[in-house]
Amino acid sequence: MWRFEKVGKPGPISLEMKRLGILKKYTTKPDSNYGHRVLDPTPTRDDLNRFYAEQYYHLVNEGKVAPDIGRSSRGGDEAADQKRWLRETVHKDIIDILLKS
Repeated sequence: MWRFEKVGKPGPISLEMKRLGILKKYTTKPDSNYGHRVLDPTPTRDDLNRFYAEQYYHLVNEGKVAPDIGRSSRGGDEAADQKRWLRETVHKDIIDILLKS
């Protein structure tokens, strides 16, 4: 069964954005409610639009962030395996949670 786990370190997108110098004006801190890492200060809509328009998908295609999205977008057996894994694990857990509610 799925469960939420608090994490104490930045995720791969945050680390890659820092490495590329995109996050020079940002740090990360634990979210006060849920414990996952969040950017501080919160990026502006323009900063986010620029990052996703100019860099995010290149990072996905290079395999530096979001490997699941990369597998799905490449198609073929790799995408089929990703889809099957999601259906049998993550999606099944979400359905189980919703049916218990």
